[in-house]
Amino acid sequence: MRDVVGFGLDRETSFLRRRTPEQRARLERALAEAGIAALAERPFRELSEGQQQRVLLARVHAAQADLAVLDEPTSAMDGAAEREAWALLARLRDETGLALVVITHAQALARAHADRVLVLDRDARSVVSGPPEDVVATALPLAARGAVNDEVPHDA
Repeated sequence: MRDVVGFGLDRETSFLRRRTPEQRARLERALAEAGIAALAERPFRELSEGQQQRVLLARVHAAQADLAVLDEPTSAMDGAAEREAWALLARLRDETGLALVVITHAQALARAHADRVLVLDRDARSVVSGPPEDVVATALPLAARGAVNDEVPHDA
């Protein structure tokens, strides 16, 4: 699965231009910081869903992306892995300026990790957007109808 993480570097290389030592070091650092260095030689398809999610987070890290759009990025992880993944994302955001757009049904995760929250209610045809603390009061009626999961998954 090292190659899957390495795909994040492909915009900087070609079949004529190999990865530089700095790029290889970035790849290894991303594997280590995502907690998957020991799995680097395993085929991606043989990893658990949670491990696959970590691989994709490592790819974002290795690519030094400016923006990452993540759909339920920790949904298949256990509690410890989920906390580590969110810590990695927060560190990347703080250290590199990575902008994150995260799609989640876990309102508690949004409150804990987001600067801004956007809640879409298809049935009411409404959109609520703003800082988490401002949106929670408006979005809670959605949770009561089952549209938003307000549970804290895996002790987030």
